[in-house]
Amino acid sequence: MTDKMAKGIGEYRFLAGGGAMGQLIRKFDWARTPMGDPAGWPEPLRLALSIALHSAFPTAIYWGPELRLIYNDAWSPIPAERHPAALGEPAQQVWADIWDVVGPQLEQVLETGEGFSTYDHFLPMQRGGLVRETYWDYSFTPIRAEDGSIVGILNQGHETTQRVLTERRTIAERERLRRMFEQAPGFMAMLRGPDHVFELVNHAYGQLIGHRDVLGRPVREALPDIAGQGFFELLDQVYRTGEAFVGKGMAVDLGPGLDASADQRFLDFVYQPIKEEDGAVSGIFVQGNDVSEERRARTELQGRQDQLSAFISQSTAGFAQVDLTGLFTLVNDRFCEITGWTRAELLQKTMQEITHPDDLPGNTPMFERAVSEGTPYVHEKRYVRPDGSLVWVNNSVSVIRKPDGEPYGVLAVSIDVTERRRIEEAIRENEARLRAITDNLPGGMVFQICTGKDGRERKFLYVSQSFEKLTGYPAQQVKEDPLLPYRTILPEDAPILAAAEERAILAMSPFDAEARFRRLDGEVRWGRIISAPRRQQDGSVIWDGIQIDITDHKRLAEELQKLNDSLEERVRERTVELERVHEQLRQSQKLEAMGQLTGGVAHDFNNLLTPIIGSLDLLTRKGARSEREQRLIGAALESAERAKTLVQRLLAFARRQPLQPGPVDVGEVITGMVDLVSSTSGPRIRLETQIAEGLPPALAERNQLEMAILNLCVNARDAMPEGGTLSIRASLAERRPGGAAGSRAPYLQLSVSDTGLGMSEETAARAIEPFFSTKGVGRGTGLGLSMVHGLALQLGGELSIRSQLGLGTTIELYLPQAAVAPSQQARPPADVKAPGAGAGRILLVDDELSVRSTTADMLRELGYEVREAADAAAALRELEAYLPDFVITDHLMPGMTGTELAHLVSERLPQVPTLIVSGYADIEGLSPHLPRLTKPFRQHELAASLASLVPPSDAPRP
Repeated sequence: MTDKMAKGIGEYRFLAGGGAMGQLIRKFDWARTPMGDPAGWPEPLRLALSIALHSAFPTAIYWGPELRLIYNDAWSPIPAERHPAALGEPAQQVWADIWDVVGPQLEQVLETGEGFSTYDHFLPMQRGGLVRETYWDYSFTPIRAEDGSIVGILNQGHETTQRVLTERRTIAERERLRRMFEQAPGFMAMLRGPDHVFELVNHAYGQLIGHRDVLGRPVREALPDIAGQGFFELLDQVYRTGEAFVGKGMAVDLGPGLDASADQRFLDFVYQPIKEEDGAVSGIFVQGNDVSEERRARTELQGRQDQLSAFISQSTAGFAQVDLTGLFTLVNDRFCEITGWTRAELLQKTMQEITHPDDLPGNTPMFERAVSEGTPYVHEKRYVRPDGSLVWVNNSVSVIRKPDGEPYGVLAVSIDVTERRRIEEAIRENEARLRAITDNLPGGMVFQICTGKDGRERKFLYVSQSFEKLTGYPAQQVKEDPLLPYRTILPEDAPILAAAEERAILAMSPFDAEARFRRLDGEVRWGRIISAPRRQQDGSVIWDGIQIDITDHKRLAEELQKLNDSLEERVRERTVELERVHEQLRQSQKLEAMGQLTGGVAHDFNNLLTPIIGSLDLLTRKGARSEREQRLIGAALESAERAKTLVQRLLAFARRQPLQPGPVDVGEVITGMVDLVSSTSGPRIRLETQIAEGLPPALAERNQLEMAILNLCVNARDAMPEGGTLSIRASLAERRPGGAAGSRAPYLQLSVSDTGLGMSEETAARAIEPFFSTKGVGRGTGLGLSMVHGLALQLGGELSIRSQLGLGTTIELYLPQAAVAPSQQARPPADVKAPGAGAGRILLVDDELSVRSTTADMLRELGYEVREAADAAAALRELEAYLPDFVITDHLMPGMTGTELAHLVSERLPQVPTLIVSGYADIEGLSPHLPRLTKPFRQHELAASLASLVPPSDAPRP
């Protein structure tokens, strides 16, 4: 739009406002149209446009000779997908699909100067690529110039399609309901008000009452003949209570005036209350059927059935009567014997229910045809007995009719033919088996030839269908041309077969020959022909024989020779495969040996670390040292703690750590570690946690579980050097990855996910190997994931890895559920205040002098009186004269173990608790019920363990 046009529009208020269409009109390049710059638009156009833009009613303007289109916001939905392209375009172009309708209407306004309006006008309008049925209320009003000439047309209107279609459907539905009411086979009537005034009756109701004039009259006035029969009172009751009444076979005397047969009728009917929205009853709907003829027919039928029952009960054949639905209505004793069902059971069943399902498709059409056409039929089918066995019967079925000729059931006379069917089936089975064998031979065929005395004048008596598979020629062609099989023999092999046949004829003995033959498709194959002659009384000979395709046998012989030639190569390949298997076995044995070695090494390692960590801890607590000395002691203590952690990871990998699993609240553990994980991960890692509600406790050891979560989080952090999201989730597991589907397994799933680098399939497969790491030298021990894997297996769970390069990694830890809830008792603090002088007496037992001395120093500094023993035997001697408050003993010692010593102490001195100190070797011998302290340990850990052992205050002293 030019600057001049923008300035012109700004000078005219008729283009101000107007919503979205106002903005479109102001931005439109009108200079490219015959309407020109809006600054030059005539006053009638300005006035009409100002009215349209500020009107809430759909309004459009068709301007000029081409009827260029301008419209407001309310009118914009009318052109549908043509909006906003319709703005400024000629009407004939915009409405090309309906121009044959609206064009003449617009032309009429232009020619006559009179306005045009229409309502619910049909327009087949193009919408969404399809011609749609639409209806409209709209008007065309001429816009005149100052001289009275028509310069444009004002269009207002709105769509009425939905209303028109709804009214049309409503009218059609009402008409359908009226026809249904009038044509209903049962009688119907509509009664209004407490006097039950007839409002509607259908033709059947009119017939029932003798076509009396009842409309607009109360029921008591219109039908006085039924007074005293209780019907008026029933209507009053339904109107008063609002509850429907259902009548079955009720007798009604309609009085004189009708034919004699119609005086007393029997009716099935319903009085249904008609309720308004507020629940008030405003009328009664009457609906029913005249069952008089049915009642009379039933009476006659019962008499005939009584006669039939007497006859059937005396018959030796199986008799059964069923109604038109197949329901048994009468059976005799023999029929019960045949089917195996009792009479009471059969009278509750249909014939279809005891008929074998495979026989129903053939039986049902005959039954229906017999009922509809009245033709009897005979057929055989199977009945299913209560024990699941089958009985074949020959059924003679005939239709039973009412006095008026209408069928009401069928009578079946049944004869047990099970044994005959069994014999016939056995014969057919034998024949079918023999034919199937001969016709489906995969590589051969069976034949029977009749020849003259000298072997000439050949004629095939039988050729199996497998001949076509063997040669490609149809078996029927051989019967028509007996020499065909001989012509398929290769000329160079024909003399071999002829000589064999000649010898067989002379000696009347079987022959066996091999020869090549050519199939119909040209392929040459090897055949073996075996035949034996049988001389007949007339001198002719019958040859029973087979021809076998031995091509594969010949080929296998050749291949066997080739295999023998390549035996050396196959031996070499087998040797390579055996070496590969042996290498896999060596790797498996290596891992098992590493696990066994770890337990023993850990014991010695922990015995070495215990005095180191204990001594350094004591030096740290004494204080009053130079800054350099404190730094050296701190560095040594830190290195010793790192060595302790390394041993714990090795033991977790080897599953040699003596866990004390118990119920652990996994959600509480995760929540408690959020701050630690956040600070460890750094600011570029976003931490998310998701803990399912109502999680049961897991069976685990809290310290080991915390270490496992921390290891997984550190691995996830290192996998996201550029930052990312670390997610920790806990939920119930439907099953472990290796568990069976179909039932909820008692497992919890704890997963740690990252959005980092991910792993290849090969890397993920090796991730749990000990000392395997992708972090590079010096950035990890490679034991973190191995430790978590070992912990999961030791707890009876499982570890699963899902990863993809560039898309991150998810480690899933499956833990068994605990049977009881976790204890609410608070965890012991990391440091415990020293008890002070006179805290108690302790018997300390350890075969390692350095461990025993360091532990004794820790205890004495805590204020305990300590006696030392080098083994369990020495400890027992001390106990004869010394009564301690506590016994602290190493587990693995020469002779008696610490656990065995603890049991003896418990038997002799039940008031004296024992603390087991273990270096993680021989974990099978550790009792899970004894208090335990893990080597190596610091003084506060020793104090905390002792604080949990509270001896009785009144314990006797020597």
